Amino acid sequence: MSDKEKTKVQEAVTRMAVYAAQMYYHLTHEMVKDYGEEAATKTILNAMHEFGVERGRNIRAAVDAAGEEPTIENLERFYDMPIDEGWAPEYSGENDPVKYFKTSACVYADYWIEKDWRKIGRLYCEVDPAIREGYSEELIYKTDHIILDGDPYCDGTTRYRCGKCR
Repeated sequence: MSDKEKTKVQEAVTRMAVYAAQMYYHLTHEMVKDYGEEAATKTILNAMHEFGVERGRNIRAAVDAAGEEPTIENLERFYDMPIDEGWAPEYSGENDPVKYFKTSACVYADYWIEKDWRKIGRLYCEVDPAIREGYSEELIYKTDHIILDGDPYCDGTTRYRCGKCR
């Protein structure tokens, strides 16, 4: 892919991420207004979990259809959105049983911070462990830092439940 094409993809991914952040904000804002923060929070967490599990299952189906194993590497290889183009993450742990992810760029967080929506916006981040859950019961995702919690970056690890499996 040429640099021009790559830039075009990055711009499109960023626009779509902004639209998703806006939609999440408006939906959750109305939920909090209509049902109160406690009830809305419970519903939003459940919805984000189900959303993540469904995405994980869909990624797993693509991996299975390709005749591949449900490894951490294949989760990333078959991921359902262009993370590299939208979030500019750093990775470590290639071919290790633990994969580390770090980014200081999050379009979602930027928008929700601008709207003073950190607490409810943060609920969206629960999608990440749910994706791993839907993809494979053998994987666990743990975050250490999250921009919406006031950290300068987001990071986390995906690992196998059994330690050094695979």
